[in-house]
Amino acid sequence: MEAKQNLITKFMQQQDVQFLIPVYQRNYDWKNEHCKQLLTDIKKAGLTDKIASHFIGSIVYVQSGISTEPLLTIIDGQQRLTTLTILVAALTRKAKEAENKRLADELTRRYLINEFREEDEKLKLKPIKKDSEALKFVLGIKDKEMDTFSRIIENYNFFYENISIDEVEIVKNGFQKLVFIEIALDHANDDPQKIFQSLNSTGLDLSQADLIRNYILIGLNAKTQNKIYENYWLEIEKNTTEDNSQISRTSDFIRDFLTFKFSSIPNLNKVFDVFREKYEFENTDELIKLLDEIKHYSKIYNYFINPETFPIDSVRKNLKLIKKLQINVSYPFILQVFNAYQQNKINIEILNEVLEIIQSFVWRRFICGVATNALNKIFMDLYKSIDEDNFVYSLQVSLVTKKGSQRFPNNEEVLRELKHKDLYNIQAKNRSYFLERIENYGHKIQTTIDNNSDVTIEHIFPQRPNPEWREKLGEQFEEMKTYINTAANLTLSAFNTELSNSYFTVKRDLPEKGYKASPLRMDKFLAEIDEWNLETLSLRRQWIEKRFLEIWNFPDIKIEENSTFDEINLLDIEPESVRHQSMDYFIFFETKYEKPNWQTLLKTVSTIMFEREPHIFLSTELKERVKLTTDPNTLGRPMQISQSYFLESNLSASFIVQRVQKILEFCETDDDLMVKLK
Repeated sequence: MEAKQNLITKFMQQQDVQFLIPVYQRNYDWKNEHCKQLLTDIKKAGLTDKIASHFIGSIVYVQSGISTEPLLTIIDGQQRLTTLTILVAALTRKAKEAENKRLADELTRRYLINEFREEDEKLKLKPIKKDSEALKFVLGIKDKEMDTFSRIIENYNFFYENISIDEVEIVKNGFQKLVFIEIALDHANDDPQKIFQSLNSTGLDLSQADLIRNYILIGLNAKTQNKIYENYWLEIEKNTTEDNSQISRTSDFIRDFLTFKFSSIPNLNKVFDVFREKYEFENTDELIKLLDEIKHYSKIYNYFINPETFPIDSVRKNLKLIKKLQINVSYPFILQVFNAYQQNKINIEILNEVLEIIQSFVWRRFICGVATNALNKIFMDLYKSIDEDNFVYSLQVSLVTKKGSQRFPNNEEVLRELKHKDLYNIQAKNRSYFLERIENYGHKIQTTIDNNSDVTIEHIFPQRPNPEWREKLGEQFEEMKTYINTAANLTLSAFNTELSNSYFTVKRDLPEKGYKASPLRMDKFLAEIDEWNLETLSLRRQWIEKRFLEIWNFPDIKIEENSTFDEINLLDIEPESVRHQSMDYFIFFETKYEKPNWQTLLKTVSTIMFEREPHIFLSTELKERVKLTTDPNTLGRPMQISQSYFLESNLSASFIVQRVQKILEFCETDDDLMVKLK
């Protein structure tokens, strides 16, 4: 195996060489977002002499064929090599339009065509069959338009539309600066399959935080690098590392920081891309100003992942509970809440009340089985609804007025669900959180389940009851079984094995181990009754319900009718109800779109979902429903949703809501589209 750095132009312009994409490779699947980043980098490099080169990764290949007509089989790097070929094709077309025939011919002969080879071997790049047909079409070798969706055609159109005639020379200059690592395998001695697996294994990939660290430090001189690293980045990493496990949460922290700064939640593997997009530094002062802010919030974040470090006991307890329940989605919000506390905008009592409201909101939703995927968006923007002069009330109003999948379940809904909710076959963290809070709320002496192997969950009416239970309960036996895993039938015990399947009075009276001997508050009622049946189970449930409403309380506030705070899931909207109405905003895939019109809603959803699920648009009745076509002239008011496809947009608000609802239903999106009507 031989590896060396090379210019992509030098590699691609090899005479009579053909680059073969083997059939075991996946289809070409780079999306517009990837092409956009590549084109941005190329333009940036082409605009200035200060950027001598731009690194784009590696290409691994095996050489075969006779020496005069070599065939290079691409083992890794086919996506970027295909994209660069498409880019050159689009640049060639632009050069022709700029009447620069010399450049157009040069690009074609150097990078696209082996003009003296046989017809089937003229293409320098030979993708798999489906992609090959599309590539021939964009190069003008094949006249017939593709009748199926193609990423190659989509991305070719993207490059063509995003390179102006004035930018032809800029893009050419930037393209000539692209460098990569060329890895040539020896067919006799190297195993391409093993190397392919190694290149595509997860390995020890750089984290998003590593990429960000490199980004902010790499352009600085050695002295400044050391200063910035020691005074800022090292401190940020320390603050965002869990003390016990020494697991770094720096990438997660930066993601939360970006979320509340820009009201959009980066994908886990796109945190660096978003950071780089949002922050460019003209000088060191700008960089230090940003790092000062990030370092400040990292100190707050340290309390979330290491709650025991917070100096005030009441807050420390709430932070431990939030960490136990893993309400990480709330971090973008509570970073700002703690910042307000540190700036003396709120006191410790308000801080605690906010942390308790968050727990009530999330735990009630869990009890009622409300989907969790809405929580990210709720906490992303929640601080914007806060009136810092009336902090708690504004938070309560914002949460209580949410509807549908974003709702704050009220007492009636919670008590209805709690009666039959299985609280045994749930995650251990949730089960112990619930029982510990029921047991410990309002008391200084605390009972813990986690890390205490002695204390386990005890079923009062056993999972496998002995015959005496059936005899004593009679007709109630079968109905009692339906409540076996509910809150009313669960308690804690250090003597689960001894209590086992015994009848209730045996469990109650067992010396030193039974309910009468238990120090637990939740067992006091059990020590005082003579039977465990539907009536006593109901009485214990009432005690738990009363305690539940005290611990996870629903805000006792009055909300005016037709509150302007309401957000609603678009799928819950009656299309006719939006006549003559406009929107304040909508939120889709963790991005908030401010002051949009209905056309913006249609374009945004259609574009995103077509990018994600083009086959559903093209192979189902949805195609006819939205009037999808590649010919805009057939539409009354064409709306472009990709490089090649258009749909009808000459629609009223009601019809747009219907169309968008159909798109979401057909594509079965895993995200809610939340709308705030004016």
